[in-house]
Amino acid sequence: MKGLPIAITILLLAAAMRPAAAAWVEPERPLPLTADALAAAEGQAGGWVARGDGIAHTGAAAEPALLLVGDESWSRYTVETRVRFDEPTTGARAGLVFQARDAARYVYFTLERRHGGFFAVLGFQDAAAIERYRGESPLIEEVFTGDVSRHKDLDAGEWHTLRADVEGAEVVCYLDGEPAARYWFMGTPPPFDHFGQVWPADPTHGRVGVIAAGCAARFEDLSVSPLKGESPLPTPLRGRRDAQGRLLPLRSYDETMRMLNDWMVTSAEVVDPSPAPASLRHLPPYLLTNWLSTDNRFWLLGGEYGFNHSISILGAVQYYYYSGDERVLQFARDLADWHIENRVPADAKVPHLIQSVVNWQEDGTWEGMEWGLEMDKSAYMGYALLRLYAASGDERYLNGARDLASVLRKYQSEEGNWPFRINALTGEIKEAYSCSQLWYVHFFDKLYEIDGKEEDRERSRKALQWLLDGPVKDNRWFGVYGDVLIGAESHDQWVPIETAIYLIDHRDEFVGAVRIAEDILDYLKRTLIVDYGFHPDVPGLLEQGSFSVVETIQEFRIAELYAKLYEATGREDYKQAAVAAANSTTWCQVSDGKMRQGLWYLAIDSPLVLSYNYQLCRIMGSIPETAPRDQNHLLHNTSDLTRIAYRDDGVSYATLGPGEETLVVRARPRQVTAGGEPLNRLRSWGFDEDGWWYDEQTGQLRIRHAAPAIEIVLEQ
Repeated sequence: MKGLPIAITILLLAAAMRPAAAAWVEPERPLPLTADALAAAEGQAGGWVARGDGIAHTGAAAEPALLLVGDESWSRYTVETRVRFDEPTTGARAGLVFQARDAARYVYFTLERRHGGFFAVLGFQDAAAIERYRGESPLIEEVFTGDVSRHKDLDAGEWHTLRADVEGAEVVCYLDGEPAARYWFMGTPPPFDHFGQVWPADPTHGRVGVIAAGCAARFEDLSVSPLKGESPLPTPLRGRRDAQGRLLPLRSYDETMRMLNDWMVTSAEVVDPSPAPASLRHLPPYLLTNWLSTDNRFWLLGGEYGFNHSISILGAVQYYYYSGDERVLQFARDLADWHIENRVPADAKVPHLIQSVVNWQEDGTWEGMEWGLEMDKSAYMGYALLRLYAASGDERYLNGARDLASVLRKYQSEEGNWPFRINALTGEIKEAYSCSQLWYVHFFDKLYEIDGKEEDRERSRKALQWLLDGPVKDNRWFGVYGDVLIGAESHDQWVPIETAIYLIDHRDEFVGAVRIAEDILDYLKRTLIVDYGFHPDVPGLLEQGSFSVVETIQEFRIAELYAKLYEATGREDYKQAAVAAANSTTWCQVSDGKMRQGLWYLAIDSPLVLSYNYQLCRIMGSIPETAPRDQNHLLHNTSDLTRIAYRDDGVSYATLGPGEETLVVRARPRQVTAGGEPLNRLRSWGFDEDGWWYDEQTGQLRIRHAAPAIEIVLEQ
């Protein structure tokens, strides 16, 4: 661990300030940042001088200098100041300090110049927490960042107002009157958390003041006043609730997705590549790692590429369908191109498989896991490549998927399943059993849709039947994750949830499909659902049996399962459970757009994945009132789209073949055509009749068609 930064603390002896005892009762008044105050201080150091109507920090040392006032018993207040920089360079930061016990333990809200411009950063400096995090990753800095937002066009030479509303360990911050960051620095998680306590003591009280490092900066009008307005503060700990006490989302699902995708496609602008080996710095962040720290620094290099890149390609394609934003397709192509280039060589015993786990080396090369490759991830990537082929029209992805199929076909057993792990160089099966067979179902289904080979449809059916006869009945949902040792039985939730959703979507084909999905939910309740998620009254879903933490990816997954069950049954309890879990998870979004992995220990990093897109689209498609009412969006489709275009007065798109779509539209449809011919408006939505159905109250539009080209014209 690096040594703690040298912080210089000047305690202003301000007689006019009367310290509060148990609660803040002092009326609002400015703190005396004047020449007289400096003269009355215990000592002058760190480059602090009186200048005009305020205080200036004249030094440029990287170590932060603090100027603290008040009493360490203060706990609940608003602190505010104005700050401006003098020619800041990268590394410059200046702003507020509060809940400060000393120069080594404090919360701060600062403007910082970093790779990519200026950011508003809310963080916690604590020696004990640093010690633990540094033990987990050598790339973590000496502070815990709770939240961060980017302010690309900020003029650092102008005055900017920083404000923090503070209530114990909870903070909501504003830059020039606009929300910029929020977090709660509680270090004790629920008992099921895999990592336990994050830091010994929460920053619930302390002094206030200003901080500067790496720059010359000026401060004016530092003030502290009683906290007014909303209480408790709307942070991830509390959220915001309606009159009935139900948890509301941090922001709409539509805005959650928009911010997430904007961040992902521009991530190379804000992530400093210098910690990576020089030979890798040309790669975008999402090809270097699966995780970043909350403040856009590398967490670990590499990761479970086969799994995470597959769900990200699928999520990117989903957002393209949802928004028409073609930037996400380039993101998906970057991932797909890397895997095509780095797949198992053609002369190997088992060629063409994609890389399951990548560990980057200092020389720019990478290594996989000693037990070889996970075959199910190649099926998942094959499915993703086929969907990307449809959206992009690039036949390299179709050919890559066909190459994968040519190998995978050889390893399906007579019973219908595939082995889990294989040494691609020797052909040795390293681990046979895996519940993860649904991705083969999706892959060979989609390949049949494109190529029309009956053998592929038959392989899909056999794999599905193996699932129905096996894990669905005996609950042996093991063999999915790349970080689980060979032979370990760690209960999974990803494949069972996907299986349940698949059955719900095909409930017209399978007798008892919804009942099976509910049985899978019962399995999850017995094994992986805990009574405390991100909020005390919202249950959480653990990632797996051997990793007992609640993560945002998994919490959205349980939300989408509840949403699909509501769609199939109409049960209000399923709907409320879905909305509660989804709303709760939105409070984990960082203010710059990316999603945290979780809370407590897992708040320190963000997974670079886009699975959230299809999770939220599924929820909005099943619970129409959660979708934006004044916009046009495609939420669900059964046949892949080859193009889509949005207009105020309608939507046009084309599919690979016959299909069904669910959309939300901003006005009543005047006409819907397929292949240039009008479709009939249906009185009710069933399973077999072509046409369109529209719900006036929610704006949901459903379409079933044979001809692939669809045109929707809306009333004006």
